[in-house]
Amino acid sequence: MKNFINMCTWHVHFEHPDEKWSNMQVSKALTLTSKAVGLMDYQDYAQDYDVILLGPQVSYKLDSVKGTVSKPVASIPAMDYAMEIVKTSFN
Repeated sequence: MKNFINMCTWHVHFEHPDEKWSNMQVSKALTLTSKAVGLMDYQDYAQDYDVILLGPQVSYKLDSVKGTVSKPVASIPAMDYAMEIVKTSFN
């Protein structure tokens, strides 16, 4: 099982796992859990998760977050994020 944090300015952007992650779990036989947290709260949860993903709106904090945890940290490219929102909005 992989656990990941979705971090944004406020936790509202990632409250529900999107359909793509759910489909990936089925197609690759993965078990994923996620938690949406705000920028100011990630350190309270980081120890319980394997990966930290930063939303585009907080990607400027990538190096800072990397310096505070000993696990993979990545930012979601803005265009990928936007296109996924557009796709799920029109389905």
